[in-house]
Amino acid sequence: MGAPYWLPDMKAAFVGMTATTGKKELVRATLNSLVYQICDIITEFKELFPDVKSEIHTDGSMIHNKYLMQYLSNISQSKVDISDVSELSALGSTMNAEPKLVAPISSKSYEQRMTKQQATDYRQKWSDYIEKLS
Repeated sequence: MGAPYWLPDMKAAFVGMTATTGKKELVRATLNSLVYQICDIITEFKELFPDVKSEIHTDGSMIHNKYLMQYLSNISQSKVDISDVSELSALGSTMNAEPKLVAPISSKSYEQRMTKQQATDYRQKWSDYIEKLS
């Protein structure tokens, strides 16, 4: 039997919702899914480049979301360094044009507060849901 008629067009799914699921839970699920997707990419990247450092350097407006940055550190089991400059694209272009410029350093970082086994279990649940929905 083929996939349900709605599956090929699906862009997102909230799994495990109940009558008490509210806005906070939906926002948290959305943020968590971003972390899982980032971790999936990091995993693939590390398979291609095994010698790459395990630290994650972040910029962009989402660096201001403490929950997101901590969860990224927890699930990736990596230190997450937050840039002093929230938008590094323009700075990176400038530094490419002028190599003598010194890059800003991170003033804030997040260390994992979750055990490796917990992170592995959460990532496995994510993978299981993706498998079921694909």
